[in-house]
Amino acid sequence: MIRAILLLSVIFTLSSQQYKLTKVKINKDITLKLPSDFTPVPSDEIASKYMSYRTPLALYSNLTKSTDFSVNYSVSKWQSNDLELVQSFYKSNISNLFDSVEFLDESIESINERDFIIFEFNSTISEAQSSLRENSYVKKYYYIQYALKDGHVFIFSLSAPAGEASIWRPIFKDIMHSVTLK
Repeated sequence: MIRAILLLSVIFTLSSQQYKLTKVKINKDITLKLPSDFTPVPSDEIASKYMSYRTPLALYSNLTKSTDFSVNYSVSKWQSNDLELVQSFYKSNISNLFDSVEFLDESIESINERDFIIFEFNSTISEAQSSLRENSYVKKYYYIQYALKDGHVFIFSLSAPAGEASIWRPIFKDIMHSVTLK
């Protein structure tokens, strides 16, 4: 029941905003458009939402805190002509992060004069041992883009509950097509 109410509130919020995207400047090199209800995640909450040894450049969440956008980068050095190798590396990495992955799209696309590796997928991962329910899983929908800049990989990631994928899929695509990386 609560899930249905949350889903209806998300649908109502998104439909009432008509997917209004607002320009956001992450830093001097990165701009994009996000839904107007996305807000920065406070630094004290980042560790609980974002599992990485490196703090993201930006982390935003919607009102229900179920849908997230993040930007990060890798310190590993890559050559500008390594895009296919980077694609293979990150596909393997994604596959190893989850219990199961269903890839919906995998491509290299030019967006705002820069090539991006795109992965769109559904994932399943078992919940932590502290879960009250045995054999419970978290299912999520992801849209992730990777771009090479100055030898580093920049990672743009959107995630939502798998049950809301049909709502978010066109919005995620609009968001990711608005990314400008100078």
